[in-house]
Amino acid sequence: CRIEAVVQTLLAGDAETRAMLPNLISTLRQFFDFVRQVSHNEYWLQEDADFVAAIFKPIMHKFIFKFGDIDHAMLEDVCGSLLTYYRTLAKLGVISGESFREFDKAILGLKPELIKKMEKYNAVRHDRSVPEEKKEALREELFEGDHAWPHL
Repeated sequence: CRIEAVVQTLLAGDAETRAMLPNLISTLRQFFDFVRQVSHNEYWLQEDADFVAAIFKPIMHKFIFKFGDIDHAMLEDVCGSLLTYYRTLAKLGVISGESFREFDKAILGLKPELIKKMEKYNAVRHDRSVPEEKKEALREELFEGDHAWPHL
């Protein structure tokens, strides 16, 4: 129901805001589904910005590793969608303004690091001339072992 509340709130916005809704909802659903799959956690992430902020880095490490076609646009879309979602929940009073500010700070602080890691990994991900051992060493370095965890 939180996604529905966000949709209803954003529908009252301008035409540009309404136009972004399908992409926003699709991204949020895919992201939350991904987190549930890799964490095997039934904890409902949609209402806890503090929890998502605390595990965002390992989640995104796993996300970058799992998706072979992740690029700047996809990473920006995930970060932007989460920020819009939690900002709207804060405006509705579902989460505290302080939780949103901490979430915003954490996500925006991690984004440059995640982009660099994504770029480094994408440079060798599909390169058949790079031995698998070197790829795994790079994964370990970039993702700090998070890519290998069966659960977060």
